[in-house]
Amino acid sequence: MAVNPLHKEGDFLGQRARPFKIDQLVRKGDYPSAPRMAKILGVDTRTVQRDIEYMRLSLNAPLEYDQSRKGWYYTDPNFFLPTVALTDKDVFAIFVAQRAVEQYEGTPVFAPLREAFNRIVKLLPEENRVAAALATERIRFAGRPPAVVAPDVWDALVTAVGETQILKIVYESPAETTVRELEPYGLVVRDGDWYVFGHCRLRDEKRTFYLPRVKSAEHTGDFFDLPGDFDFRDYVGSGFEGLHYESCQPVEVCLRFSAAVAQAAQERPWVEGQQNEPLKSGQLEIAFTTDALDPVLRRVLAWGKHVEVIAPEALRKRVIEELDLARRLYGG
Repeated sequence: MAVNPLHKEGDFLGQRARPFKIDQLVRKGDYPSAPRMAKILGVDTRTVQRDIEYMRLSLNAPLEYDQSRKGWYYTDPNFFLPTVALTDKDVFAIFVAQRAVEQYEGTPVFAPLREAFNRIVKLLPEENRVAAALATERIRFAGRPPAVVAPDVWDALVTAVGETQILKIVYESPAETTVRELEPYGLVVRDGDWYVFGHCRLRDEKRTFYLPRVKSAEHTGDFFDLPGDFDFRDYVGSGFEGLHYESCQPVEVCLRFSAAVAQAAQERPWVEGQQNEPLKSGQLEIAFTTDALDPVLRRVLAWGKHVEVIAPEALRKRVIEELDLARRLYGG
């Protein structure tokens, strides 16, 4: 809350605005005393003393009294009061977001995120902080642990994305290990895993790379220009689970779900903008266009007998091949 700029010395200042005025007076560095601040705020000295105690206990303000100068000062000049009034729902949302950060434990992004949220939480009023912390103890984010991304790779990549720098990377895929120059356009997070999308100079084409497979990354000292017509948000939004397979052509996919799972299939979309068509039989057909058939295949297999691939024929054949291999594996 900003202090009214028309406030004059001696005018009464309300309870919510007083901490910000006290903050202004202390920040000047001339060690204001409680009686002096009381005169400016239009209240008595005991009220100012209560305000200072509130700031120290609830807002974690590093206020100390200097006996020799007979006034107050900040032991940490980098401290700042929170400037936005938060409701209980706001505070709860902050704690839920803080809990979500735990999904990235083990990755380079975890430590700075946790530290940033810890600093935010310390600024919250104690009563809101305690209540929200107790409530969010009953919230947990589940899923697979994220794969490890090397910290030096992460640091080099984040800098390169921000500054449009060309990177020299060593990429270890299941088939081969290659040294490449990469123009990184942006980062994609899918199910807790990190990917980088950009232009690969080795293959002279746009590609997506899985970060745990990047074994080293260093700046080349050269820079690149992003294509003028490229929109990273649109690119990710139009992909399947955020990713594209640049070497493949987009195809129309049609899947038919059994009546037993039709509602569940409709509740959780596969892609943005998919077409849903309920059938009289109670079954559900969904259709969408994608160039990423590999992750579609994995999702289809996960639904088992409850989904049938109607199109494309190439995807039907791959499902049949996978099921035949599984049958032979289990002695069928």
